[in-house]
Amino acid sequence: MERKLTAILSADVKGYSRLMGEDEEATIRTLTAYREVMATLIVQHRGRVVDSPGDNLLAEFASAVDAVQGAVEIQRDLHGKNAELPPARRMEFRIGINVGDVVVEGERLYGDGVNIAARLEALAEGGGICIAGTVYDQVENKLSLSYEYVAEQMVKNIAKPVRVYRVRLGVEALTTELGKDKVTSPGSPPALSLPDKPSIIVLPFINMSNDPEQEYFSDGITEDITTDLSKISSLFVISRNSAFTYKGKAAKAQHISREMGVRYMLEGSVRKAGEWIRITAQLIDATTDHHLWAERYDRPLQDLFALQDEIVQKIVTTLRLQLTLRHLFSVTPQEVFDAWLDPESLREWMCPGALTVGDVQVDARVGGAFRLVMRGQAGEFVHTGEYREICPPERLRFTWRSQATRWQDSLVTIALVAQGKKTELILTHELLQDEEAIRGHRQGWQGIVEKLERYLSSDKTASHEQP
Repeated sequence: MERKLTAILSADVKGYSRLMGEDEEATIRTLTAYREVMATLIVQHRGRVVDSPGDNLLAEFASAVDAVQGAVEIQRDLHGKNAELPPARRMEFRIGINVGDVVVEGERLYGDGVNIAARLEALAEGGGICIAGTVYDQVENKLSLSYEYVAEQMVKNIAKPVRVYRVRLGVEALTTELGKDKVTSPGSPPALSLPDKPSIIVLPFINMSNDPEQEYFSDGITEDITTDLSKISSLFVISRNSAFTYKGKAAKAQHISREMGVRYMLEGSVRKAGEWIRITAQLIDATTDHHLWAERYDRPLQDLFALQDEIVQKIVTTLRLQLTLRHLFSVTPQEVFDAWLDPESLREWMCPGALTVGDVQVDARVGGAFRLVMRGQAGEFVHTGEYREICPPERLRFTWRSQATRWQDSLVTIALVAQGKKTELILTHELLQDEEAIRGHRQGWQGIVEKLERYLSSDKTASHEQP
């Protein structure tokens, strides 16, 4: 008996009996058309339809990410088609997704993994998606979706309860991109979008002194830094009152980012001893919980105001030094996206000017690392980094460090936007150290993007010339 671990998608139609009772022929026509849409999207997301009796559909995927992406695309597409029908004739599918062990018999699947998916499907709303905790654990850091924890559910013949999450699919979610994780509790508000300019919240600095009366001192430092940052027009700063709602509370950076709609977070502590003060501060990319820098300052108390200015200047320098590059390609977003993750492709174009790629190592998954060695007359130039976000074919995000960044992490984001039959690439390189680094990297990325254009054009031409 063959067994395997797989991601299972189970779907059925809400109110199918009522639809059939009112108009059998119309219901069958709609069901047939919707099944074709679902089957096509399942295949596009590297899945396989296992069975489709009556109004049910069972599919399997090699990846939980593919299964959830496919389910979201299905609900998005069917939502649009239902909008064209009278409310009473709309056909809404409920979808449940589980990752589990199944028994394989020919083309069919059996076992607890399938049963749990079917139970999740029954818990979903019409047009909605419910996922098991095993699925949530694999997709939480990879897809830009909101998840609502429902409860633990007992499933027949399963000893332990199953954690259930609902994928939040309001009307706005059906028209937005896929990308990184957001988790909410029932009834919580949707995530706030990030402003167009760098956004930051200064959390209340923690009083590390033994004297509780020094609390006003640490609060004052927080207020002064917030006020100084607010004077900079190029920054979006959360107000002091909003920031102080987190005072004394343990909250995850990504939760704060989602709740307040900010990209960056400053936190720290204050310790006063006699005429000396110690301040620690750390700047965090709250969307990824990635630390950008951390410093500890030991200064005489009379230098406090100068120290606050120094911290503010460090933040401004870090957030403002970035470059943006745009380029229009004559190929699809998927083709451009694939080129950024394929080692053989990178070997052909990932180097500016007369440089060549001598070595390339790629672990193309979130948390995976890459290493590129560029060679030229002046010697070798090593570039390394880690993938922070991989959302095909729309978004790729990775750290970038080299001698040119003084071996400190900078951050590169590749956004791909379909423009008819073409693709606009928007490359943003953040957290560069100085203006010289910006100029050098702008020239380097421009050369790399131009080589990518030639590589994709020649590759497409060559494929068309094949007999």
